[in-house]
Formats: sequence, structure tokens, C-alpha cells
Amino acid sequence: MRTLLAAVLLPAAISLAQTPAPTPVPARAVLGGSGGSVITTAAAGAGSVFYFRSEAPGAGGSIVTGLPYTADAVTTRSQTLADGNHINTTTTTHVARDSQGRTRREDVLPAPPGAPAEAQSRTIVFINDPVNQVTYILEPDHTARKLPVPPPLPQPAEPTAAARAGFFTEALPAPTAIGRNQSSTESLGAQILEGVQAEGTRTTTIIPAGQIGNEQPIVITDERWYSPDLKTVVLTKHSDPRFGDTTYQLTNIQRTEPPATLFEIPPDYTLAQPGDVVKRIQP
Repeated sequence: MRTLLAAVLLPAAISLAQTPAPTPVPARAVLGGSGGSVITTAAAGAGSVFYFRSEAPGAGGSIVTGLPYTADAVTTRSQTLADGNHINTTTTTHVARDSQGRTRREDVLPAPPGAPAEAQSRTIVFINDPVNQVTYILEPDHTARKLPVPPPLPQPAEPTAAARAGFFTEALPAPTAIGRNQSSTESLGAQILEGVQAEGTRTTTIIPAGQIGNEQPIVITDERWYSPDLKTVVLTKHSDPRFGDTTYQLTNIQRTEPPATLFEIPPDYTLAQPGDVVKRIQP
């Protein structure tokens, strides 16, 4: 029996040993969507240099045409530590959208660990071009990466009556309020923010006492102001006593057509060869 097993496994082991290295994953991006993010790595064997992109709050990544604008997206975070110390950070991102629905996001990357204070900031640019079905990533070293935008995933087919009949059904007891967070949403009406009309909502979530070992209830609030005129979110506020406050706001909104060159690869950039890896992660 052992001789027979060895005879079966040995050719398989030789076959595996002779199998060539897997082909590098082709460049592929999945961009768009509120809260999405993208990591790009250098070409295979060239190290593990990662760039992280956080998607600005939006309308689910849908393409918006005929409503061009440019703006600064300012994100402010503040946190008070148990010893009374305070941490406050502010980052500014330049965003633009043209009449064709092409978008540009320009992020400033933090300086590498150990870099001197006078080190120059590095900028990475994300351009989403639904017209040509491509995405460009302009990296700080003047390297441009051209990534195809994959088609949307097909919707799952509705199960047939026969398929539904193949499942057992069982009545489940109704959930109780014990051990569950309490959430409610209210309208804040409308107001003008940075020159555009915006409609606001506030969602309040309460973590009951004892839910996560907390002695008192924890109240978390999320405020969202959406502009029907621009079809985008212009202001969000998130407040959580465990982690602090975060505010995102569009400022310096200019409702004019941005230059077409903002959505193209600059002439002084080198287009990278295919083979880079692009992954989608959840924040």
C-alpha cells in the first residue's frame, strides 16, 4: 500500500516542482463607492510599497455628468485622551469633476517614518475616467499607472420556485431590544453650505450600558449633508466618545468646468508597464 501511495504522489510532486511561477496578476482597479479604498503595490519583486486611498463620501460611486466642480476636501480629526492630552489633525485633498463625469482626487501622502521635518510632501493623484473606462494613478515619482475599470458585477438571478421549495423554512422568534444598539435618524432640513444647497440628516446610535462592558450608554452621532445640486456629500460629522470627532467638508467650491488636462497623464510622467497589483480593501 505504501509503495502504491508513493508511486501516486511522486509524479505529482515532480509535476509541482516543475510548475512555472504563477503569472503576475494583471493591473486591475475597483474604484468608486463611498468609503472604498485602494492599495497599489510596486511590480513583482520590486518591494512592497503601498499607497492607501480613502474614498471621499459620495453617492455610492455613481457617475455624475453635467455638474462640474472643483473643491478642497478638508478632513479634521480631534481626540481627547484620558490624561487630558489632545490630538488634532487636518488634511486637505483637492477634488474635481468635469461635465463628462471624470473625477480627480489629489492626496498628500505623509512623510516616510524618520524623514526630516523639512522633507517635501508627496502627492498621489487618482483619476477615474468612465468615458474611456480607465483609471489613472499618478505616483509621487512621476510614474503613471493605467488601470482598466472592470465592468459591474452581474446581479444574482432570482431563484426559481423549485429552488425556493428546496429550502426548509422555520419561523424565528422576533429579536428583542436587549443587547441591541438603538438607532434613529432625523431630518435637519436644508441650508446653504459653501454656496450650494444641502439637505441634512442626523443618525444617533446608542450602545446600551453593559453592551461592551460600558457602565453608561455610549451615544454616537453621524451628521450628513448632501447637495442635490452637486449630487455629492458636502459635509459629514462623526462623533464617537471612544475615538473622537471627525469632520469632512468640501470648501472653496467652484462650479466651473475644470481644465481637461487635470484628467490626463501629464507629459512629464512615465507610463508604467502592466503587471502591477491593485487590490480593493475595506477601510
